[in-house]
Amino acid sequence: MKRWVKPSKRNLPPKQFNNVTEGGVVCPDGKQVIVHWELLKPGMSVFIPAVNLSKLKKQVKGIAKKNEFVIKGAERIEGGLLGMRFWRLS
Repeated sequence: MKRWVKPSKRNLPPKQFNNVTEGGVVCPDGKQVIVHWELLKPGMSVFIPAVNLSKLKKQVKGIAKKNEFVIKGAERIEGGLLGMRFWRLS
């Protein structure tokens, strides 16, 4: 089974262009999380653990806009971790 989200071993923040992170990297709490959005098909979802949910939501919204797909997100606690689950709608 493929992992859609994998934590990065680097602690460096990703390059940002107008609050849109480069590629599929989100960095809401100072730790990079790589999301393979190209593998996420419509109807699939991914949970991204984070504490700063507003920053996470803003970064994912920017990535979705850049890649021209629709995302819906919900704040959740899963497996004892606070974060957001995002569904790709199109």
